Amino acid sequence: MSSKKGTAYSFSFTPKELFYKLFKRKRCPKCNGKLVEVHEKEFKGIEKNTRPARMHSHYADEHEVYKVDILYKCTDCHCVYTIEELSKSIND
Repeated sequence: MSSKKGTAYSFSFTPKELFYKLFKRKRCPKCNGKLVEVHEKEFKGIEKNTRPARMHSHYADEHEVYKVDILYKCTDCHCVYTIEELSKSIND
């Protein structure tokens, strides 16, 4: 029996960062150019599936896990911002 492999991605957001990602207009704070979302992936390792054997048939046996950072790059001035930096401009 061959083992199935999969890929898993880990994202982490504060409530402000999630609000920014979903609802705010993406404009550069420096030049007001359009911001484009860019993902930076970092390999974190391989994890085994923890589901019980009876539920296991449709799932991968192990996953390559990647941590994903969301960055925004301006199409005009080419500045790069983290979602953390951009979400700080949101009023409380």
